[in-house]
Parts: sequence; C-alpha cells; structure tokens
Amino acid sequence: PGKNIGLSYNSETKTTAFEFWTTTDDGDKFNMVVFDEVTEQDIEEGIILSVVRKNNQIILYRNFIENTKIIFDGELIEDYKDPGLFIGCSMPQNDSEAHRYYCQVDMKHFSIIKDSHNIKDIRELYNVEMNKILNKNCYENLLCLYDFNTVNNLGIVYDESKNTNFLEKVPKEFVK
Repeated sequence: PGKNIGLSYNSETKTTAFEFWTTTDDGDKFNMVVFDEVTEQDIEEGIILSVVRKNNQIILYRNFIENTKIIFDGELIEDYKDPGLFIGCSMPQNDSEAHRYYCQVDMKHFSIIKDSHNIKDIRELYNVEMNKILNKNCYENLLCLYDFNTVNNLGIVYDESKNTNFLEKVPKEFVK
C-alpha cells in the first residue's frame, strides 16, 4: 500500500502499536494505537495480538483480552482498498530506498474476518483444528486464514478459507 497499515514494534521507544491512515475533510491523517504493556520479552516468547475494527473504532486485544482502543475520524484511506497486504513489512516498493520500511515477524497464524467485531469469533478461529474449520459459524466471513505451522515442501503456506488467497515472497529487488 502507499501508506503503512499494520503492527509495528519500535525498538527505541519499546512500544508495539497498530498504525493506519484515515482521510478526513482536512486531508490524510496518521493514526497509531499503542498496546499497553506489550514488552520485547512478550514478543520474543510469543503473544497473540488481535486488531478489530468496529465502525470508527479500533480495538486491540492481547491474548484475546481487550488491551486498548481508539476512536478515529473519517474513513480508512483508499490506498487500502485494492493493493496487496504485506505481512511482516510495509512499503517495500517505495521508489526511495531510504523510505522503505521493513520488519521481521515470526508468525504462527494470520486471519482476517469481515463483518464481525466479536473477539470470540477470532479466538474460535485461532483454536480450531484446520479440518474442522468449515463447521464454524464465522467461516462464511473468513477472508483468509494462514496456519504457518502447515507449510509444504516448497515453502508455500495455503489459505484455509474458501477464497484461496496466496502468499508471495517480497521480490529480491526490494530486500536489502
């Protein structure tokens, strides 16, 4: 996307946040919601972070327990409508190498559910065995679900939703 969206960890301020852009009558605005009490040790040992949008509110969950929230003005920017979603990095294709932004994440699970802001749906998806996912109520609203513990011998991670999205490595020319 043209502007960052997603989770970030700032090693200088030692903060984990969800960053996104909105547009209002006054122009585009950067928004950042900082998780309360998510430490570097939490990230190293593994933590479940969930982000829920409910109308003009972003709610952050730490291990499925509400952590913090923000109410934002306007709408999410148009840049988020069509381009691919970068997991573990943002803006790798920026023309200026100095403005490219990278991060590294070690993920076990990534999913997106539309039309639901119920953390119980998210927790249910996280805990379900892949062969039983079709029976879950929230399956129809599932845009994608990647279980990074299930990788084939070619290194491909398949989408467990009915949408059959795919993961693609960042092209080598964008990696330092």
